[in-house]
Amino acid sequence: MSVRIAQRSVVCLLALFLSSSAAFGSFPIRSRNIGGTTHVVLYDVIRYYGLKSNVSGRRITLYGAETEIILTIDSRAARINGFLFNLAHAPTLHDNEAFISERDLSLSIDPILRPQALATGNADIRRIVIDPGHGGKDSGARSRQKTDEKTINMMIAQDLQWMLEDLGYEAYLTRDRDTYVSLAERQRRCQQWGGDLFISIHCNSAKDKSANGIETFVVPPEGTPKTGDHKPSTRTPGNEYDKFNTRLAYEVHR
Repeated sequence: MSVRIAQRSVVCLLALFLSSSAAFGSFPIRSRNIGGTTHVVLYDVIRYYGLKSNVSGRRITLYGAETEIILTIDSRAARINGFLFNLAHAPTLHDNEAFISERDLSLSIDPILRPQALATGNADIRRIVIDPGHGGKDSGARSRQKTDEKTINMMIAQDLQWMLEDLGYEAYLTRDRDTYVSLAERQRRCQQWGGDLFISIHCNSAKDKSANGIETFVVPPEGTPKTGDHKPSTRTPGNEYDKFNTRLAYEVHR
């Protein structure tokens, strides 16, 4: 994928070219700085991926043969192929055109729509570190049956470790008994073991008793807010793999 940027007053022309698909050729995607963040014209994104769209009030649906993306103006909540995503920035209207942030397009949407564009290089995942959340004095949430979250996390982590080892992976646990392990120590152990993946397991609580299913958190891209927050995040080593983190989270839910 090549990128060409041509400056024209406050509007940049960002040309993205798909070398792996001849279905819809190469379309320029216009971009604009809105509130200090680079946004791209949603109409251009639709053409780029060969999608169609439907607008109902503030809700915009992008769809194709195997794709459905539901966006809402001024809301970070989006659905991509049925799964709820929290975007880094809410889609917005500017000069009667809809925009989404370039970062959301690059790091959240594109890895889902074009997994073949993720260059794996020499990546070889062999060591997986499983982190059973909480433990010891930190019980976590408690179920209606009075079971502590730390206990359920441990059971899931052990089962996952056995499954991964049966598949030939090296699987490590940040704790293998009911003990308290600090966040810093969990990170240190992962680095000591040379983990290729770090998976932290939790069983979250909710006021809504009907809530169920899987919730997956990934490292927020540098400069973007965490879920439920508005402050920009700082860079971490995990940001090197932002696109892969998004794709992995998506695969967990499939």
